[in-house]
Amino acid sequence: MSTTTKFVGFHRGKPRIYFQSTQLAQFGFAPGARYDVIYHPGEVELLAWPEGKRAVCKKVVGATTFSIIDLNAGLDIFKDVKVVSVIHQPQRIVIRPEVTA
Repeated sequence: MSTTTKFVGFHRGKPRIYFQSTQLAQFGFAPGARYDVIYHPGEVELLAWPEGKRAVCKKVVGATTFSIIDLNAGLDIFKDVKVVSVIHQPQRIVIRPEVTA
């Protein structure tokens, strides 16, 4: 498990969270992998599984292949948030508003 932070972007006034990473594959989110998005109160969960409704995209730069996940719908819980915590686990990513002290 690892935890990182990510800035929330905006597209047409709606929150957007964009992942571009080579490390997503080690958690089951390799290019072409299927996943579902589950909206919970206060967090968004991504679950990698073969029957998922969405697919991880890819971007190739030189010899490096990046996994791409672009979330821009259903993120209203992040409309007043600038930074989110991203918890990476095998087959699962959880996104929560970052708690500041």
